[in-house]
Amino acid sequence: MTQPTTPEGGYPSSDKDDFGPDSVFTTNPLVRDGSYIKDPWGRMRYMGPTSTWSFYQRAIATLGQRLPQDQTTPSELFAVDGSAFKLTWVALPPNGIPDLSGLPQTDHGLYMFHTVKFHLGYFSMIIDEPRFLARLHEFEMHPEEVAQSHRLWLAEYILILAFGEAFLNRPSRGDAPAGTALAARALALLPDLPQLHEEGLLSIEVLSLVALYLHCLDMRVNAFLYIGQALRLATVEGIHREIPEEAFGAELSQRCKRLWWVLYVLDRRFSSLLGAPSSIRDDDVGMTLPWESNDTSMGAALSLSIQLSRVLATIMSTVYSTSEKLDKPLLTVTKDIIHKLADIGQQVDQKLLPKTLNSSPSRMVCTITLMYHHCILHATRPFVMCLLKGYIYSEPQDRQKLHLTTSISNLLKTSTSSAMTILKTLSSLEKSQLIESFLPFDLEFLFSSAILLCIIDLVCPDYITDQNWLPSVNYLLDAIIRLGNVSARLRKAELHHLLQLLAEAKGSPGRDVELAPEIEASMLYPGDSTDVEQGDNGGSWSTVFDLDDTALDPSHLLDLALQLDREPDAEMFNFF
Repeated sequence: MTQPTTPEGGYPSSDKDDFGPDSVFTTNPLVRDGSYIKDPWGRMRYMGPTSTWSFYQRAIATLGQRLPQDQTTPSELFAVDGSAFKLTWVALPPNGIPDLSGLPQTDHGLYMFHTVKFHLGYFSMIIDEPRFLARLHEFEMHPEEVAQSHRLWLAEYILILAFGEAFLNRPSRGDAPAGTALAARALALLPDLPQLHEEGLLSIEVLSLVALYLHCLDMRVNAFLYIGQALRLATVEGIHREIPEEAFGAELSQRCKRLWWVLYVLDRRFSSLLGAPSSIRDDDVGMTLPWESNDTSMGAALSLSIQLSRVLATIMSTVYSTSEKLDKPLLTVTKDIIHKLADIGQQVDQKLLPKTLNSSPSRMVCTITLMYHHCILHATRPFVMCLLKGYIYSEPQDRQKLHLTTSISNLLKTSTSSAMTILKTLSSLEKSQLIESFLPFDLEFLFSSAILLCIIDLVCPDYITDQNWLPSVNYLLDAIIRLGNVSARLRKAELHHLLQLLAEAKGSPGRDVELAPEIEASMLYPGDSTDVEQGDNGGSWSTVFDLDDTALDPSHLLDLALQLDREPDAEMFNFF
């Protein structure tokens, strides 16, 4: 057993003394407390404040303050970059001959390309489709010549095939995820940095896809490095500024818009998931949004995703400010975020949600819904950590005497509701066979929600209105594991460990997250068989997991924001 520690030997002991009604929300504990931990192998690891991995480790360390040393984190559960799977490759020399063996025929390649487009959604706009397909047909006629003269395009093509194999859940050899052998071949073809610069927009395109692929393998640090290279090349090429159509033509202008904004969204999401600052300030971006006069659902989804990414960046720079004291109290900056999200929620209602009662939102709508509620989780995590620390540092006889102001109580209830909505949305997607097992975001949303609900269930259990949330989490994790996700098994083990520590802190037997398959289906869909049809209506969970139930209610957030405006910041809660 190994307990992660900060350089100071754990969280500062002064936290317990400082935990009072007036000071508890002055600063964000996810920023204020120790930002480094020592892993089981003696290496110091930085805990980015917005990272779910860091939030989990901080929760474990906080619980460890009151638990015996032998009940803390086993070393095998300390998952770092590459713990799930580590992709390796050997670069092909510039004069080397690319390996074309085993590549599919063109018609099969087209099938894989369109499969990848469907699964990537608006992320597929990274790819310059007309140029890519034209080169593919040229490759069909002259494979060796194209492979030699357009190696970067070949790398992109093979990487798309790797994505396709993963999305189709093709069987793989051993424990390696499907498509990784192709991905290694693709990465071996990448040129060095000077040559990448000479390739212009194609380099940005390929580096972005590489970053996304590595993130899918839970190689987040490597993914962040590649997306950083893509972003810097983009600024060198100037596509973060407006590309005037009259000078460059409408086709190139629109391509640059699409490429830039998808890259922007990826950078913001990777930054928040890793807990690192965004690589470019919004003030430095002068590119207008794509399709401002085009009312397509894809354009609307990208536009809303950009807005949510901007809110995410604002959360990182305000709620998670590195200043020792925030310019504004934590509750005040959180109010501002709630206002922004309420505005975006109204836009989602107007632009993206279906207007007919009998239609279900698409995968695209569910993705925006998940992003929206994940932003709420990011904004409210500091309050959840404050509650956990208050619970752990208080005496056992005082733990049932938690008093919250109405505003803080409603803020935490909103956070809990968002976590539950994420579970509902993911369960609907799983039931419709639309949940993503290779792209990392659905698993991230699931794990973030599960951690928050675990803590709320300990400190404020009455805030969780349906106690079937834990079987739902377990069922979804098992579903993603069955589909071949390499990191879901680690997330499940980590969650099980957290539940055991929370039970120890509460002084009750640990909750078992393992369920028999026949119990899983019956708990998720009461009254239905395992082979539930999408339109069936069963017991209480049948409506919970109906896609129509994921519609946003921006008025709720707006009411909360107005309430937060009216209530003073001091004396927000206390144990006494």
